[in-house]
Amino acid sequence: NVRLGASRTISRPDLNELSPSPALEYLGGLQVAGNPALHRATIDNYDARVEAFPSLGEVVAAGVFLKRMHEPIEQVIQGGAPPILVPRNSDSAVNRGMELEMRLGLGRIARMLDRFAVNANASFIHSEVTLKKQLSKLGSERHPLAGQADVLSNVALSARLLGGRADATVLVGHVGKRLRTLGLFPSPDVYQQPVTTLDATLNWNPSTRLRVKLAGKNLLDPRIQDLQLGKEVSGFRRGRTVTLVFTYGG
Repeated sequence: NVRLGASRTISRPDLNELSPSPALEYLGGLQVAGNPALHRATIDNYDARVEAFPSLGEVVAAGVFLKRMHEPIEQVIQGGAPPILVPRNSDSAVNRGMELEMRLGLGRIARMLDRFAVNANASFIHSEVTLKKQLSKLGSERHPLAGQADVLSNVALSARLLGGRADATVLVGHVGKRLRTLGLFPSPDVYQQPVTTLDATLNWNPSTRLRVKLAGKNLLDPRIQDLQLGKEVSGFRRGRTVTLVFTYGG
């Protein structure tokens, strides 16, 4: 398949972003307020994608995309005691990148791997925002889109076990470095650091009525860090989660 697409979308500010009432941010300790002067952002989207299907349930695909944004909304640290985090409209932004996807059975490599399958996807993204002219200089006048990681990837390895009565999956995800907030000059911008996560699940049907599921999430429990010129302004761990579920029914 070859797919081409073009569209125009809008991004409206929500009620919190429009409300001028300040509140204390739980993570980071900044005062947060809205901006009643916000405008909606408009986005022109262009996409192209090529897909191939080696067999039933398998796919190999590659795509490219381009997004042109007018007045995108970004979180900005402005002066105050303490400093206040507010949303503002930037002038324009461009977001472009490539997406890759693969879902294949490993039996095509070796017969002994027939019970294994891999599902992987990756996005490589470059974004650039241009600020409006203003009296109070903010951080970098040209910078990545806030919240947009430069790399996103996921790899899942799954296996059929015990003659099909059980299956297991291990999932590794990675999110690259991303801009969190713009600083007020001369303070630098705040960036959230790359994070790699690990999840695993095991499903087992010991009988026709009994089903057992064991799942672990965030097993690596990485530290989520926001750095400003190498200094940590926020850091925490989400914690690991392990669940065991028994289901019995007809």
